[in-house]
Amino acid sequence: MRELGVHAVCAACYERGHLTRPEARLRFREETVERNGNLLRLVGIPYYACPRCGAETYELRVEAFVEQAVRDFLDGETAGGTIDVAKRLALNEAVPD
Repeated sequence: MRELGVHAVCAACYERGHLTRPEARLRFREETVERNGNLLRLVGIPYYACPRCGAETYELRVEAFVEQAVRDFLDGETAGGTIDVAKRLALNEAVPD
């Protein structure tokens, strides 16, 4: 059986045998979290969108970073502001055409 590549399809489509092209596309999203009137804005969150069903798939380090940043903010350990996740994690991938 062919291994699932990070740029192929989501795990659910892979399990159903949907291995067609085009491959998943790198995209970026934003997330805003509010705590007592303060905002934490996470921008440039990279994910792969499955071309078959649209499911979002995140690299583990991206998911862990976002979850920790939100948790720290909600627990009052960090102030609000804007974090560019892609830049913070030094992702140098270009967005495909």
